[in-house]
Amino acid sequence: MKITYKHLKKALDENVDESSKHPAEVEVPIEYHVKRAIVYKMMIPQLLNDCGDYCSHEDAIDYYKASLLLDPFQADLWGKMAYNYHLAYHNKKALKCIDKALAIDDKDVDHLELKQSILIDLRRFPKALFLFEQIDKLNPASSVNYLNRGKAFIELGFYDKAITSLLKAMELNPEKKEIPFFLEKIYRYHILDDALADKYEAMVRQIL
Repeated sequence: MKITYKHLKKALDENVDESSKHPAEVEVPIEYHVKRAIVYKMMIPQLLNDCGDYCSHEDAIDYYKASLLLDPFQADLWGKMAYNYHLAYHNKKALKCIDKALAIDDKDVDHLELKQSILIDLRRFPKALFLFEQIDKLNPASSVNYLNRGKAFIELGFYDKAITSLLKAMELNPEKKEIPFFLEKIYRYHILDDALADKYEAMVRQIL
């Protein structure tokens, strides 16, 4: 079942004094619920997190912000907020959030991979490449790490290095269609080898 603001309001109202309620027909902003939660010392970060997991990117961010007001040291939640900002193309905000997550736990591979992806979308390729060694030490089997390195090398025009990275990413995760997609583009538009381009294009169709 999708969790909505109405579910959150009901859950909070069941735990507060009747006199603090708004009339049922009034739409109450989430900020009010958070203030009530703080006043009554209610432990609801997990409820807020669960609400956010079932929402659009914009609504999810609202829930996560509310939860972080109650407990700002939730590294996973900073990561979730960064991911939602990233998917909504707000990459500068995403970068700030993922840095908050990494300030709490700088060895979380998922967060490091997400930061790498955000940096690539921001076209900060040297910084994205700088993260490669750190991620590789923590998880040598990270296909995302090699994929991101390949994408950065493409943008920098180092096509041979990009191919090497992408082939390694494919070896680690042969089911990820994004990898042969980028290989096809390199061979089609940069190296001009239509035979290999057709090969990887066919692989994309097979994975689909």
